[in-house]
Amino acid sequence: MTMNGTAFSETTCLKTIHADLKAFKYELQDLNPSLNEVINELMQALKVQNEEEKDVKKPPCSSFSCKMKQCGVILYFRLRTVTVSRMLNFLKSSKQGHSPM
Repeated sequence: MTMNGTAFSETTCLKTIHADLKAFKYELQDLNPSLNEVINELMQALKVQNEEEKDVKKPPCSSFSCKMKQCGVILYFRLRTVTVSRMLNFLKSSKQGHSPM
């Protein structure tokens, strides 16, 4: 499959999504434990062969500037989940033989 004249790699796509989720997990780890669990489940569902996942602890966020940064990450996470959802639906439909458009 090609997109805009370049080869599309499902493996690369899933690895990129996994890397994004890992970054969000790190940035939002002290916000809500259930959010961390959901991100972990999503990462496992991607079934990406990756080196062992290590939980790197981030210092607690307590300053105003840190909370503002965290708010920006949450907004970006929300937007990114829409993009990831669309991509996963595209991959699913292409495996089922349906046209994604």
